[in-house]
Amino acid sequence: LSDGSEIVVNLQQDSKSTGGEVFVLLNGLVYELNRWDQVANQLVSQGHTVIRYSYSAQPANLRRLAKGQEPKFFSTGLDAAAMSNELLLVLQALKVNQKVHVVGLSYGASVAAAFSERHPELVEDVIFVSPLVVPTDNYDGRSVGLRAWLDGVRFWENAPCSFYGAFNPWLCSSQDKWYDTFYKSLYQTYLLGNVKNVAVGVEPEIYKKSLFHLIRAARDFDLRSSIRNLKNVSMFVATDDDKLLRADQELAWNAVPDAERRSYVLFEGAHHALPDEAPERLVALLTAVALKDADHISGSRTKVKADR
Repeated sequence: LSDGSEIVVNLQQDSKSTGGEVFVLLNGLVYELNRWDQVANQLVSQGHTVIRYSYSAQPANLRRLAKGQEPKFFSTGLDAAAMSNELLLVLQALKVNQKVHVVGLSYGASVAAAFSERHPELVEDVIFVSPLVVPTDNYDGRSVGLRAWLDGVRFWENAPCSFYGAFNPWLCSSQDKWYDTFYKSLYQTYLLGNVKNVAVGVEPEIYKKSLFHLIRAARDFDLRSSIRNLKNVSMFVATDDDKLLRADQELAWNAVPDAERRSYVLFEGAHHALPDEAPERLVALLTAVALKDADHISGSRTKVKADR
């Protein structure tokens, strides 16, 4: 990466096949790469190339740290631009020379959207799978007041820049300083005290702080607005997912410009993790979108049964 650190990348392709599509499978927040195995193996068996990688703050990379060593992003931080840049560097390192199909699962939707908006020339289409739409603490009644207070801090801290920055650029030199301080104090402290399940082989404090950085990177994410700027958009959702999330997924899909809608598919009986619950159906639909099947290129809305 640009800071000199390395990340784990998994490239799968059939050496005997030529051509084929390139799929980038982006992880959920706490997913390991093997959660994609069934989907990846089936795509490769059909002659396609599959790229998977662990975000710098995910366990596969944290396990590579020496005992007591902290990852570099603890000091530099992570944001949407940094997460997008990780994917860009992966594609450059692998010398990918064709447009890719970006598949963002759950939290991975934030990375898929950030990358697709910044690098449309590299993206054939973007497919959101059970996507995160806004940070999940928006659905927690206990967090609503806290977020409102933090937003107030941010507004008043940045108001001088917003109103007078054009006349005095110095006023814009240190935006979000207090907002970041309070955000880190509140959210990281909460995670350190309340996260009980820690990835095997990772020091608990490192894991929890890394989780904070991933959450922080998507704290301003709102798919309902960013999706308006994307090209060739599809969305696959689970009918039995969280009701508030499902409502926001519908709003996000409705915000896609008509000319950019490809396929909206509801997986009946599925709860969230479609690579686990419906891998065969998911593969069939990913390839249908990628190969521009007539039923999945014009904003169609369909229902399918989950595999199980």
